[in-house]
Amino acid sequence: ITGPGEKGPLKMTTEVGTQFSVTSLGDGFRPSIRQSFSGGSDNIDYRLVGYYEKTGGFFDADGDRIAPIPNGFSGLADSDIYSVYGRVGVDAGEGRFEVNVNHYHQEQDTDYKLSPGNVAERIKATAILKEAGDAEEASQFHENWRASASDSHPDIFGTGLRRTAYLSKSKSIFGMAFGRFTKTDKPDGQSDTSSEKYGARLDLHTPLAFLSEGSKLLWGFDYLNDKTLAGLVDGRTFAPNQELDSKAVFAQLLFSILEKV
Repeated sequence: ITGPGEKGPLKMTTEVGTQFSVTSLGDGFRPSIRQSFSGGSDNIDYRLVGYYEKTGGFFDADGDRIAPIPNGFSGLADSDIYSVYGRVGVDAGEGRFEVNVNHYHQEQDTDYKLSPGNVAERIKATAILKEAGDAEEASQFHENWRASASDSHPDIFGTGLRRTAYLSKSKSIFGMAFGRFTKTDKPDGQSDTSSEKYGARLDLHTPLAFLSEGSKLLWGFDYLNDKTLAGLVDGRTFAPNQELDSKAVFAQLLFSILEKV
């Protein structure tokens, strides 16, 4: 939760809550806690937020456990989630400089696996305990790092300006796919996907009073570089590596034709 800037004395907020399954209260709880700190002086404001959640099992309307894998349609059940967000803003004259950083991590640790159903016999899929002889799997997880820095100035030669630079990194390991890679000597595998993005954006707001009162032009430039690697946990290539390099210019005109249009 990013939240607005709040200058002034230190303010601390603690939130504690839970979700739960009404068909399995014991294993279906998802307790969570969020702690935030915010404050600042006349020219500086800050906000720091930490979050933790323990995700339990997911259960259907009959109280039967749903398999804790994405293919079992329950996402990362039996996992730990934590997230940290920080922002610092500095006002300099009429301008402002701001830095944002966010880290999110969710990792699964489960004792259950999928027990397939049978559509023809009307037997639903469910979850059963893992056995000693089951294939070893890496823990499924999703992780994101994001950071951005921006500065804004309301009037530079009659034009408002905002510049932003950003960086984003992500990595995900998915569940074991049994028999999916049948044309290889290792038919089973887990997808291991990572991505790195960086870019910059320039927004300009130019008043166009000669057209009509309140008329303005929003224009600027946008750049993005995105590298994505899609392999398997054991090092094999799963999909071709991809790189996107994108450049764009944009413009949007806002003006009044008549007093009410």
